[in-house]
Amino acid sequence: MKNRSSWLILVASFFIYWICVYFIASVMESHSPGIEQNFLRVISKGIDLSPLVGISIVGLVCFINRNWFRSNKVIIIIILTILIFFKLFTIFFNHT
Repeated sequence: MKNRSSWLILVASFFIYWICVYFIASVMESHSPGIEQNFLRVISKGIDLSPLVGISIVGLVCFINRNWFRSNKVIIIIILTILIFFKLFTIFFNHT
């Protein structure tokens, strides 16, 4: 894998995750008419799980392509730090 394809995999997997979350929310809302809160509930759970999905995808791409990790260590560490802080925020400070 080249650097460009690894970044493309990360960005594409992020968009695919949100497309799947939106699709699942739409399907759940269409099967239960009159309950619009299911759509928002699925989207909020998608937001809660997005840091874990992001960490696992970054870890998987770094595990598969170790040379890419060695050449982009600082950027990947910054991305992982942001994802960890986002997950800590959703765990401790999200009072919804």
